[in-house]
Amino acid sequence: MTKRFAASGLMTDIDTDFRDGVTEVQVAPDREKAAGSGVSVQDIADTINTAIGGVRQGYFTNGIRRYDVRIRSCRSNGAPPPTSTSSSSAPATVS
Repeated sequence: MTKRFAASGLMTDIDTDFRDGVTEVQVAPDREKAAGSGVSVQDIADTINTAIGGVRQGYFTNGIRRYDVRIRSCRSNGAPPPTSTSSSSAPATVS
């Protein structure tokens, strides 16, 4: 599909993060209820992003190595955190 988009000449910087076999989460918030509670759609998106992927809050330096400090919601189902392919990232749990 990306090849067809590129060939059309109508689009640039075409990229996809689709990976076959990877679970996808789709969220359709009730915008009226959220607005009635004073919650923006951006607040919902930020919360979901933090819960699933975490956000970088800072850095930790140990000698010459620097590690990202990421904050993420705890998983209640006992599933382990996703593994990182980066050597500069170390998982940590804060209780």
